[in-house]
Amino acid sequence: MISMIEIMHEFLREHVYLHVVLISVCMACILVSMGVDLFFGVKKAKVLGKATTSTGYKMTCEKGRKYFMPFFVLMCIDIIGCIILPAPFFAMIWSAWCVFCEFKSVREKSWTKAELRKAEKTMSIIIENKDDIAKMVSEIVLGRSEIKQKSGFLESNISNNDARLLVPEREDIPINSGADSRVKRVNQICDLYGKENVMLVSIHSNANSNDGKWHDGEWSGFVAEVSLNASDNSKRLADFIWARAIEAGMKGNRAVVEKPGRRFIHQNLGICRDTKCAAVLTESAFHDTRDGVKLLTGDKVRIMLAHVDGIMDYINYVSGVK
Repeated sequence: MISMIEIMHEFLREHVYLHVVLISVCMACILVSMGVDLFFGVKKAKVLGKATTSTGYKMTCEKGRKYFMPFFVLMCIDIIGCIILPAPFFAMIWSAWCVFCEFKSVREKSWTKAELRKAEKTMSIIIENKDDIAKMVSEIVLGRSEIKQKSGFLESNISNNDARLLVPEREDIPINSGADSRVKRVNQICDLYGKENVMLVSIHSNANSNDGKWHDGEWSGFVAEVSLNASDNSKRLADFIWARAIEAGMKGNRAVVEKPGRRFIHQNLGICRDTKCAAVLTESAFHDTRDGVKLLTGDKVRIMLAHVDGIMDYINYVSGVK
């Protein structure tokens, strides 16, 4: 005669043990995937020069809570239904989804995650050059710099705008080649916000020659360039920025003062040609003229404010049209 204990052992062996093993494997997969994502998250933060704080680690704990609360509920359902179900399908499906999310998180670039967190912003301004002038422009448009007081901006005028460097990494990123390029980054931001809510400003300096000599008296001053296929908004953005540069005394001998509304030069520029949004490339001065070097090294605020004032003029124009 079969005893009750033997019946229970038989039941556990046929129905419960396999479920427990598979549920344990699922739980281990979630934990390992979270650990891998945490490792690469810290690595990405170091690449971008960002500090790893307790807040970031707490976010991992919060993510674990969101993963495991549904997991435990589904685990209970699987245990209850183990008589009918040959495997804990509910827990397996949920764990597969969690692992997939962590895999996507590892594959995402750090700058892409930042975009997703800032998607509620209404206007995205991309500063493409990595130098300190571009950083100053980003700060002032965001309202985080004391220098903004010099341009007369009110906090309410800029609080709905978002500016960031397109290439925050230390290493260079190609313009339009490879799996990750500047053009792809811009266009992904356009897809996220809508291209009409994004602009690209690529900030540069220029040179008359590469011979290592001074070229005073040759080309000098500011210029704003757009692509050969430039949209009307690209031309307007260039015109607004160039007009402000002229007001700031960066006229040089290339400014088209006599053509308001037409202050731009057409060039075959990949970063402007292949991006979806309004895009402008500016050259603030020539670094092989003495006046240009003096401006670039000693009066960066004037360059910055010319860009910022022009950007805000464009934003105000676009807002009025909308």
